[in-house]
Amino acid sequence: MDDDTPSPDDAATDDDTADTPNRMRTWIIRIAIGAVALIALLVGAFLFYILVIKDSPDAFDEGDLSAAVADTSSADTAADSASVDEASSD
Repeated sequence: MDDDTPSPDDAATDDDTADTPNRMRTWIIRIAIGAVALIALLVGAFLFYILVIKDSPDAFDEGDLSAAVADTSSADTAADSASVDEASSD
């Protein structure tokens, strides 16, 4: 055999030590690409849900505002009369 040709055992050992940084770099790149793809998928799914699937509530109109004000004022009146009753019983 020729002295310049490495034996199969030597080639395997040399490839393992020379390839270790490249393998690590490859895994880091794969993990980074996977993380970016996962984030893009989650943001896309969120936007798809918000813009397409979710049914937006009806817009407020004057009737809704009047009902909200009426409910609030009747609750305030009931609370005020209850506090007056408690004060007069003392």
